[in-house]
Amino acid sequence: MAYLIQKTEMKRRSHRRAKLALLRKRFAAAKNDDEKSAVLTKVGKVAPWLSQEEFLGAIKQSH
Repeated sequence: MAYLIQKTEMKRRSHRRAKLALLRKRFAAAKNDDEKSAVLTKVGKVAPWLSQEEFLGAIKQSH
């Protein structure tokens, strides 16, 4: 039973990581504030515990 829970949680984390990476690329490519705010709204839905500063900090570190 515990293996099944661990497997599904690992899959969720992997998907979340991939989704956040995609949203970071979209945010970096956004041309105006409306697009950026739409991306930040989606980030809030995918990872509610992730603050905007943490999300944007990862973008600044990669550049």
